[in-house]
Amino acid sequence: MNKIKLLKEKLPKLYSEASCEHDITHVLRVATFAKIIGEKEGADLNVLIPAAYLHDIAQRKFSHHATRKTHAVLGANEARKILTEMKFDNVEEICSAILQHSHSSPTDAKQTLEGVCLFDADKLDSLSIVAVARHLQLMALERNLNIVDACKVYLKAEEEIKLKTKTAKEMDVNRKEAVLLCHKIIEMGTVKE
Repeated sequence: MNKIKLLKEKLPKLYSEASCEHDITHVLRVATFAKIIGEKEGADLNVLIPAAYLHDIAQRKFSHHATRKTHAVLGANEARKILTEMKFDNVEEICSAILQHSHSSPTDAKQTLEGVCLFDADKLDSLSIVAVARHLQLMALERNLNIVDACKVYLKAEEEIKLKTKTAKEMDVNRKEAVLLCHKIIEMGTVKE
């Protein structure tokens, strides 16, 4: 069995303590988006797919605020250990892509096609109706926000998302639905005097 398939089999255990926003279902959706984007953009899938599988490995339950700004660096470091133990040949290329996947990634991180594809795949997942539900759940659990305020936080974050690849921009069909849902929740949930 190849190493990427073996890594995929380990994901349930690796993400058993993931935050609700960064659980295995998110990781698998991102990997699916990454494969589609990577194939069309000409990325090396032997780098991109393992990077997608491990991109949020540093996210833990109830640690979202603690790791949000550093999770790309922490994730690359944790991924390096996993990949080295599994004897991957392209460990540094995979970790480089992981470093690039977040808005809070180090500004000196070398930009690679695989990193750009992973960034877009991760952001595409954050623009879906499922992402709105995950976001609302997270905001209730970690920040004790009501649904209206959580939607306002989501809309502010959504405005900042700028996809980089042509393929991801073409795939960005769910954003309008997610935004509309948040606006509808805000409208329905706002008390009118």
